This record gives sequence, C-alpha cells and structure tokens, in this order.
Amino acid sequence: MKEILILGFGISGNAAARLALYKGYSVTILDEKTPEVPEDYKLIGNWTPDVAVKQYDLAVISPGISIHSEMAEAVRKSGTPIAGELEFAASDLPCKIVAVTGTNGKTTTTELTTALIQNCGFRCESAGNIGTALSDVALELKEGRRNLDVLVVETSSFQLESMEHYAPFSAAFLNLASDHINRHGSMEGYADAKFRLFRELNRSEENCVINQNLLPAWKKHYPGETPVTFSAVNKADFHFSDGHLCFRGKQIFDWQKCPLEGEHNVENVLAALALLRTVAGDDILFSAPVKQTLSAFAPDKHRLECFAEKNGIRYVDDSKATNPHSVNAALRTVGGDHNVILILGGSDKAMDFSCIANDSDKIKHAVINGHAGARIEEDLKTALPYTRFETFDEAVKAACEKAVPGDVVLLSPACASFDFFSGYKARGNRFQELVNSYLKRNAFHFDN
Repeated sequence: MKEILILGFGISGNAAARLALYKGYSVTILDEKTPEVPEDYKLIGNWTPDVAVKQYDLAVISPGISIHSEMAEAVRKSGTPIAGELEFAASDLPCKIVAVTGTNGKTTTTELTTALIQNCGFRCESAGNIGTALSDVALELKEGRRNLDVLVVETSSFQLESMEHYAPFSAAFLNLASDHINRHGSMEGYADAKFRLFRELNRSEENCVINQNLLPAWKKHYPGETPVTFSAVNKADFHFSDGHLCFRGKQIFDWQKCPLEGEHNVENVLAALALLRTVAGDDILFSAPVKQTLSAFAPDKHRLECFAEKNGIRYVDDSKATNPHSVNAALRTVGGDHNVILILGGSDKAMDFSCIANDSDKIKHAVINGHAGARIEEDLKTALPYTRFETFDEAVKAACEKAVPGDVVLLSPACASFDFFSGYKARGNRFQELVNSYLKRNAFHFDN
C-alpha cells in the first residue's frame, strides 16, 4: 500500500486525507500540534525540526504551511515528493477548472464567474480559497454525489507556491498589490507565486486572462505570448466605454444596471466575462442570461456592505479588505471629500501601507488598531490625521463617536484579522454588532 504524508490538518489537510484514503493510501498526518484524527490515520503530532521524517510515496502540503518552512524542508530531505492540496486534488477532477487569482477581488470574481457559467446552462460550482477544499469536491465526484462541467477555483498565492503541474483549463489574474510579504519574502516572490498559475496552462489559446496593467510583468514570465486583457481605464480586449462593459468594441452590458459599485468591480466583472468566454465562446457574452445575471448579482456580506445608515451617517463593512490596495478601492467607491472615518489594523503581514495615502483626500480621520498598528502608523503618520488604539472594540467606538452627518464609518482594515478574530467574517460581524449597539444607545448624540 502506498503511503502519503499530509502536512497540516486544517480544512485542506482534512480534505486531502479523506481523498487519499479513498484512493487507497495509508494516511499519516504531520502537525506541529496534536489534532484529533480518525482511527484510520496515523499521527505524528507535536512535530519539531529535530524529529526526523521518513520517506513516503507522496506528501501533500496544506496552503497554511509554507513550502519554505522547516517542516517542508524536513520532508524534502527525506526524499518525499511534495504536492500542494490543489494539485493533488486537481488530478482527480474530470471537469474543466477555471482558476481565479489576484490580490483583491478573487471571491467576488469567483462567485460571479460561477453564476454566469451556471446561468448559461452548465453544471458549475466554486471551490478552493473561497471555502471548499478541492479535495472534497474531487471525492464527491468520485463517489458520484455530484456531477460538474466546470469548477471555478479561487486560488491564493499560498496554494500556488507549491504548484508544479497544476493545469487549469483557463485562468485570470486580477491585480497585484502588496500582500503576504511575510510569507513570500518580497513583492517579486509574491508575484512569482501568482504567475505560477499559468505555467502548465496552454498559453497558445485565448484562455489566459490578465489585467492590462500586468502585461509588462507577464512578458517577463512568458515572453512572446499574448494573453486576453481587461481594464476599466485602458485599452484592452474587455474594456469599459461610454458606461458599458465591452468586448473588442462591442457593448455587452450597461454598467448602471449592475448592483456592484466601483472601478475595481468593473474590472472584476470584465474578468468574469472573459472567463465565461473561455468556456462558452464569444456569442454568449451578448446573451440574455448574461444580462440577467449581471443585473441581479450582489456580493456576499463584508464586502463594501452598507449595513446601517442613521442620522446622515453611513456604516460600511469591508472586513474582506485585507491589504492596502483593497482599501484604496473602498475609499474610491464610498468616499467623498474628507468624509471617511477609516478603521485600519489587524495582523501584520509585513505590507507597505503607504499607498493608502493616495486617497487621503477622502479620509477625515483614521482609527488604527491591532498588531499591525505600529507599522501602519509609521507608513501613514505624515499623510493623514489618525488615532491609535490597542483593541478593535475601542477603535470602533472611537470611529462612531467621531462621525457626524455626511460621514462614512468604514471598516476597511488593510490587514488579516487573526490578531483578534478567527477570520474576516468574525471581524465584520463584531463590527456590525458594535455599531448597531452604539446606534441604539446614541441615536441623536453628536458632540463633535
């Protein structure tokens, strides 16, 4: 019986282990903690670098563990080949894989691409970084519990850094900005991880979709090859003109009829349309199902969600904004003239926050909190007025107290949430809870 080693036992590790067991592997879990595992598995728990690892037929690394970590290095030294969970599962997927990566907008674009493909008559679902591990989808397909024509996969740099032979049918690269530098070491390392998505893809076809402003970087990685481009502001295959989404000069859809807002969402929609085209061809772009889907689509919670408006003040939950570039997009969407009380802070990913100053004309005051507070303060202290707090709750309270009619209280933290929360959803829920509680207590209180 072949032996497989699963590095990490989170969502992806659990899913990979279940798939491996179904495929007939003897499964061993390797983890720095001591998780509870099914009796069918072996466990090497409380692992430290001084514990040797024997050779296995294959090791599957979870995206939460760096390919450059001491654990991964120990596995390599044993002579065991390493595959990422994404790559391990993809080999068992009989359907077309459409991949989405980028610093921002991945989830919205993945959800919209899935909706478009579904409404155009295909059996389509989404998976990957959006929440469902690819291995779980592969197992359900193998067991006959579902049937799919297309799977849209949100793909993170953490998943891509371990990729060697993953070959989706088509893929889109939405944008690139400072994020996860602590994981990848530099912007160049982060960009290289993202561009790995196209390594095994057939780049001679029109199934590589990238933001037009990424063309110079694309040419460094894949010289002589021309992808399909999209842009809200520049000339591109999919572009924005006279208020319409267009493909090579032909109008597809009137943007005013779309519930989404902001230039960044124009580009997310253009990318989704480009991916739909790879599956269903040019003519589908101008069809009734596409127009119906774009007219009805709305993003999930915690993405520029205006959840309360009282006494002339809007309260917007953008907890999904986990890097500085996404904050710029939020400010340009909801901000006016120095009317945004901006709540910043969270886990420190060694990012550069200085680009937020590019939209300082929309910021009335910044309220900084969390583990990344010192870095944010250092990058922005001369660019805008701010106050710094230790806790999230204090920051939210201060933001609410500072707002007056005409202002926007915006949670767009530019950071991950793991200093105080289990994830961005928990942070967004806490923000909404605190704001709603404040509004009940202070419905008519303005002393600023």
